[in-house]
Amino acid sequence: MAGQAGVQDQFQHGRGVALADFNGDGKTDIVYGNWNGPHRLFLQTSDSKFHNIANSQFAAPSPIRTIIAADLDNDKELEVFFNNIAYRGNAPNRLFRVSRKSNADPSIQELNVGDAAEPQGRGTGGTVTDLDGDGQLDLLLAHGESAQQPISVFKVTQGSSNNWLRVVPRTQFGAFARGAKVTAFTNHSGALTRIIDGGSGYLCEMEPVAHFGLVW
Repeated sequence: MAGQAGVQDQFQHGRGVALADFNGDGKTDIVYGNWNGPHRLFLQTSDSKFHNIANSQFAAPSPIRTIIAADLDNDKELEVFFNNIAYRGNAPNRLFRVSRKSNADPSIQELNVGDAAEPQGRGTGGTVTDLDGDGQLDLLLAHGESAQQPISVFKVTQGSSNNWLRVVPRTQFGAFARGAKVTAFTNHSGALTRIIDGGSGYLCEMEPVAHFGLVW
């Protein structure tokens, strides 16, 4: 089945997966991390198959533990954060912007992750949430294994003037709607879809909130 869908992994060393809609077509796309092979960004096509659009910088293998796909700077485009574990020398975390394009695959650009690089961090889990209610996502990273390192909390320094919307979908019984898709639409941004992802990494869980950065 994986081979037919285009997501087969010959290296079989996946450590982190995130689900998102990167090109605005409403379909579920996949970011897949691999220790021994390339990281991949699979776009779902119209026939429920996938093709990989990862460039060489994005694909470079690393000891990844968690992948986060979120709009960190509220500019309506998604960022992808790779949380690595430095168990064989330095392994800095990495950040990429995936920007939608008309009638073409999204472009991928590596960004400066700032203090969140943590090149010697023993990352064992990560997530994002709005801790202080200012409308911007904050990044939380947990550490462990053989190193006694504290939890790190990082604030994004860009996009504070942009608009935002947070939606918490629930089932008819009041439970968080894990696996749900939530779509917001503005005249300027078009349709933006977020997926309530139960978990995308090691020893962590994503919040059950659809977070949208909105541009009027």
